[in-house]
Amino acid sequence: MGGILALWLIKSTPETLGKMVSLYTDNQSLIHSLHRPKATSGQHLVKNLISEVKEVNARLRIRWISGHSNVPGNKKADELAGEAADGRSSRKEDLPPKLWLPIPTSASATKQDYHSTLMRKWKAMWTQSPRMSRFSEQIDEDFPFTKYRKLRNGLTREQASVVMQIRCGHIPLNAYLHRIGKSASRMCQKCNNGEEGVPETVNHFVFECPAYTEKHRTMENVTGTGQTDLKVIMKDLKKLKALTAYVNQTKRFTQQELP
Repeated sequence: MGGILALWLIKSTPETLGKMVSLYTDNQSLIHSLHRPKATSGQHLVKNLISEVKEVNARLRIRWISGHSNVPGNKKADELAGEAADGRSSRKEDLPPKLWLPIPTSASATKQDYHSTLMRKWKAMWTQSPRMSRFSEQIDEDFPFTKYRKLRNGLTREQASVVMQIRCGHIPLNAYLHRIGKSASRMCQKCNNGEEGVPETVNHFVFECPAYTEKHRTMENVTGTGQTDLKVIMKDLKKLKALTAYVNQTKRFTQQELP
């Protein structure tokens, strides 16, 4: 739109007839699109701009200028663009006829806006959740968990399922099963640590249970000796795979081994 307006000013200024006129823009994609239009959003404006270029009676040069170089003219253009965005624009009659009609809604911009709205709602719901404090302290404080979600793409479906169960704590260990009424005891049945036993929590199963001492050592070859912090493991793909391998080796949950 800025390019279309600039060309409209050039065409409306008789002094530019046959003269060399330079049009500066800090938008590199605009310059590229004039030479190689693509099937992306806003192409109706690009086509309008190309047709305006062909109709200019001046010798036109379109050049790129850095938007952060404190060029007075560029700074003034930004100020005026801001005023136009606030509604303090020219009269419709003073604008190019091609810009008289409302600009069609961009599908890409609509999707981005919708995604941003969902992210804000998600963050608000997560912040108000009673689970946020425990999860951030023990598992992952990096909401919205972008790094973890990227790491998850490097896992198989079975591995990702196991990691997700460990992350949320909804895993068939006695501490959880007893809480939902699916186990008579919350104690670990694989070890005998004192007369009263030890609750079979995620941390106990992954790091502490003496029934899996050798398997702990194998996992620590990757995660690091003495590493008992799930937050650290959840941020490294190799460590995540070592964790799922440990679960597989214990055969605690299924007779069929995970990859």
